[in-house]
Amino acid sequence: MAAMQIRRLRLGAAFVLLTYLILHFSNHALGLYSLDAMEAGRRWFLMIWRSPLGTLALYGAIVVHGGLGLWLLYQRRTLRMPGWEAAQYALGLVLPALLASHVVGTRPRAYCAASHPGMRSVRR
Repeated sequence: MAAMQIRRLRLGAAFVLLTYLILHFSNHALGLYSLDAMEAGRRWFLMIWRSPLGTLALYGAIVVHGGLGLWLLYQRRTLRMPGWEAAQYALGLVLPALLASHVVGTRPRAYCAASHPGMRSVRR
C-alpha cells in the first residue's frame, strides 16, 4: 500500500475518532446545563455509537489508526524526529493504557445490566 493511501486511511480513521470525542465531550458539557439535557444527549449518543454500525466504525477506526501509526513508526529509517512528532507518538502509545480503565468501567456494564442506570445514578 502506498504511503499516501496509508496516510489517507489513517486520516479517515482519525476523523471518526475525533467525531466520537466531540460528541462524547459535548454530552458531558450538556451536564453543565442540566441532567435532563445530559440524559437526552446520552440517548442520541448511544443510539449512534452503540449501534452495530457505530460500534464497527469506532472500533475499526481505533484499530486502523493505531495499527497504521505503529506501522509508520516501524517504517522510519531513524527515530530522529521533531519534538512535536515524538510527543504525538508518545501520547499515542500511552493513551490506550490510560483509557482502558474508562472503557472497562463503562462498556461491559451496559451489556451486563438489563438497563443502564443513567446519569442521575452515576452522579450520586
